[in-house]
Amino acid sequence: MKKTSRTFAFSALTLAFVLGSAFGSLPSRSVSDTTSDTTSKLVINEVDDTSFDKELKGAKLPVVVDFTAAWCGPCQALKPKLEQLASEFKGKLIFIKVEETRSPQLVEDQGVSAFPTVKMYAPGGKLLSQSVRNKPIDVLRNWLQSELDKYNKAQSQSGTGTGGSSRQNDKK
Repeated sequence: MKKTSRTFAFSALTLAFVLGSAFGSLPSRSVSDTTSDTTSKLVINEVDDTSFDKELKGAKLPVVVDFTAAWCGPCQALKPKLEQLASEFKGKLIFIKVEETRSPQLVEDQGVSAFPTVKMYAPGGKLLSQSVRNKPIDVLRNWLQSELDKYNKAQSQSGTGTGGSSRQNDKK
């Protein structure tokens, strides 16, 4: 009898944990939450339907947009990585986020069909590149640096400052 009640209690606790994790009622923790971090992180400002275009058109630097959702576990795991990268790329890239539940039309208009999605735009709003899914921070860092290098190379070759495609210039 005791074994059955312990098994039931363990099963109920396991089920509560799994359901709580699946529906977001338990707080998610990342490795950076539990260890001391000597790198400062920047808070990434949220934009909405009305401020998104202003941010892109008024930007002097390429803009990295995190399309995120509060209910998305991988999105929550990606957040501290992007905050750290925002600190590392300060002065080179602008980081903003769009929350799906507050700006569903913007998410749809930008063609986001999976979360998390991170897109990089040239100043003015031309899409340069995108990455889907939560990835290790080194992979994200390398992707951002590579895309930034391509953007800067295109700018130096064109001299226009409009974010022309570096892929065309690489073929010459």
